[in-house]
Amino acid sequence: MVSTQSIFQEEIDKYQKRLDRIDRNPSPTMLSANRLLYQAHLENNKAHLRWWQEGKPFIALAGAGLETLFRAFGEYQILPMVYIADRLGTKKAEEAMDKVRAMGLPDYACDRTMLFMPFATAGVELPKPKIIITRTGSCNVVNNSFRAMGRLLDVPVYTIEVPFSDPYQEHLDYVVEQLRD
Repeated sequence: MVSTQSIFQEEIDKYQKRLDRIDRNPSPTMLSANRLLYQAHLENNKAHLRWWQEGKPFIALAGAGLETLFRAFGEYQILPMVYIADRLGTKKAEEAMDKVRAMGLPDYACDRTMLFMPFATAGVELPKPKIIITRTGSCNVVNNSFRAMGRLLDVPVYTIEVPFSDPYQEHLDYVVEQLRD
């Protein structure tokens, strides 16, 4: 059975343990950047958990490069769905994949895009996003997974079509018009 504790709290606990261990027994061979990275992950998860506890909105983004853009649309926290799937331990990932199968979703797709589905749809371990935003790109599996998540959660999904051809500047007006819509 997958834990009903929030993913954010699990990550907080994990990084706090790592930091405590480093502080108790510093290793001269460990880069100081490791500790800084763990501290940054800890603070980020604390911010996400606090935001959720305060009932503030989240959005889910599928596609790199959208984070900065959508900060301009208001105060949201971004649900890092693929990152969450990447950080699952083996046992939790196996349990999540069992749930994916039980949901009738394909288990042959990229696990980075399927493992977060049970957590996103349960409504306990992760907050429900207010909107899901995708963009076209080289990985259609990611976009399809986020669209499926939108249908399962009854959340609006908006896909920005970014043309593949270069140079991108020629297509800037086309993308800007989609954002205006």
